[in-house]
Amino acid sequence: MIGSRITALRNALRGLFETLMHETHGRIEFVFATAAIGIGVWLEIALWEWIAVVFAIATVVASECLNTGLEHLADRVTKEEDTLVRKAKDAAAAGVFVAVLGASAVGGLIFLPKLWALVIG
Repeated sequence: MIGSRITALRNALRGLFETLMHETHGRIEFVFATAAIGIGVWLEIALWEWIAVVFAIATVVASECLNTGLEHLADRVTKEEDTLVRKAKDAAAAGVFVAVLGASAVGGLIFLPKLWALVIG
C-alpha cells in the first residue's frame, strides 16, 4: 500500500519536473512563478494575497501538466491530421490560456498597486 503511494508520488513528481523543465511553456511558467514568489517576498504581501498567488500558480502549472499529458497522448495515438485530436489539443491549450489570463489578473491586482506606490512614493 505505502509502496504504491510512493510510486504514484514519484510518477507525479517526474511528470511535474518533465513539464516544468523540458517543455518550453513549462519553463516560461516556472520563471514567472519564481518571479511572482520573489516579488511577493520582496513586497511582503499579506497572507490572503499569498493564497491568491499560490492558487494562481498552482492552477497554471496544473493546467500545463494536463495539457502536456494530453498532447503526448494524442501524438502517440496519431501523427496524422485528425479533426478530433486537433480539437482536443486546442481545448487543452485554451485551458492553459484561461489559467494564465487569470493568474495575470491576480498578479496585476496584487503587485501593480504596490509597485506603483514604490515608484511614486
